[in-house]
Amino acid sequence: MKTAPVQGIRPTLQAGVLATALLLGGCGGGSPTPVVNRPPTFSSPATASVSENTANAFYTASAIDPEGGAVTYTISGGADAAAFTLSGGQLAFATAPNFDLPGDADANNVYLVQLRASDGVGTSTIDLQITVTNSKEGIAVRRIATGFVDPVAISAIPGDTKLFVAERGGRIFLLDPATGVKTLFQTLATTTTGDRGIRAIVTQPDYAATGRYFVLASGSTGSVQLYTCMRGGIFGSPICDSSVFGAPHAETNNYGGFLGYGPDGKLYAGTGDGGGSRDPGGTAQQDDSHLGKVLRIDLNPDPYAGAGPRPYLFTEIAKGLHNPRGVTFLNGQLLLGDRGETTREEIDLVPLTAGGNLGWPSKEGTVVIAAPVPAGAIDPVIEYPHVTGGGVVAGYVYRGQVTSLQNQYVFADQSGVIFSLPASRITAGPTVGSSAFERRTADFAPDAGTLTAPVAFGEDNNGDLYIVDAGGEIFRVTRE
Repeated sequence: MKTAPVQGIRPTLQAGVLATALLLGGCGGGSPTPVVNRPPTFSSPATASVSENTANAFYTASAIDPEGGAVTYTISGGADAAAFTLSGGQLAFATAPNFDLPGDADANNVYLVQLRASDGVGTSTIDLQITVTNSKEGIAVRRIATGFVDPVAISAIPGDTKLFVAERGGRIFLLDPATGVKTLFQTLATTTTGDRGIRAIVTQPDYAATGRYFVLASGSTGSVQLYTCMRGGIFGSPICDSSVFGAPHAETNNYGGFLGYGPDGKLYAGTGDGGGSRDPGGTAQQDDSHLGKVLRIDLNPDPYAGAGPRPYLFTEIAKGLHNPRGVTFLNGQLLLGDRGETTREEIDLVPLTAGGNLGWPSKEGTVVIAAPVPAGAIDPVIEYPHVTGGGVVAGYVYRGQVTSLQNQYVFADQSGVIFSLPASRITAGPTVGSSAFERRTADFAPDAGTLTAPVAFGEDNNGDLYIVDAGGEIFRVTRE
């Protein structure tokens, strides 16, 4: 007579159980007591920690089978199950994790996965929590100077290791980054109501020979002035005049601006709109105003032709800017930051030849806020949501000595966040959103002081990157 298998008993044990039952029955021992299989029990911990960029297995699943049988392991669930692979109980990330660009469901660098252990009949599970920790990836941020009052701009000096650092209130210093010693170079008369004051400074490429540099600031009446300055004026003192241009600016906000020399050797200037909310004067779209524009500035080959001397000529490269902060050049194009008012922060890529319209005040980033939108308005290449108290600070494509930052576009928000994005992602057409760029704030934690309100980036003649903090400190990015 055939005997049916006892439910819940592994096939490998059934023969022994049957023999025992028959023996007990033959001895008059009554009905046999079935042996119930007990599932494996996990002995490995329910939490783990792993450094970002780890490509190998970092966790070994372990479970004990009460009957001494073999145990197999599988991934059975969890919000982040797809992020992992499991082989013979060895757990690894399918793609090495990135602390600065989290891949977990909550984007908080805590990954959740459930593992299952089986002995062929019974199973048990463990809910595993894996924390990814930061690696600074060879980045060191050193504080090199303190004691500035509301610094707003920094500029390399061609042919010199020193840097210009400008305070909004009008003082311009020479800073030696090797020693941290700062020397007052010049005080420019300006006003500081609202956003007024110095906004940008840049040195002419042949500064070593000519001593010429330019300063973008507000004049005594609040107008936006582009000053041309000389290292040695009367009696050897630096001197500036506002012969480049002046533009009336009635409101006290949106005095953002930038200055930079392009790969063509030309000077480019960016200005904020006329102020107020949503540019009530419409100056950003008016071709007869220098406000809300990107301008190329050239020496006039015939400055005395016309009603009065005109030492410089202006070409409008782009219009529709709101409150620009910072500029660099990428593949022969302007890469500039433009602050939002309530909705978006943006980085724009502007051709030096074709130019374009960035859409303000009809658009803020890709968001239409006041139709109609100007024909052919250019969408930004990067945008992210506006944060109260923040504002985009455009940076540079890194070319210094930190390997992990090579060819990364490094920029920031004044709320204290440092971002990076591969320069290869920055192309005309598609707009890259915040989910694509890395938050490098932890990597950029300084060795001293606090980097909590970045307001400007600078780059020296060796490609080293500098960050100006509103609290009065200057930092240099270098290797660990």
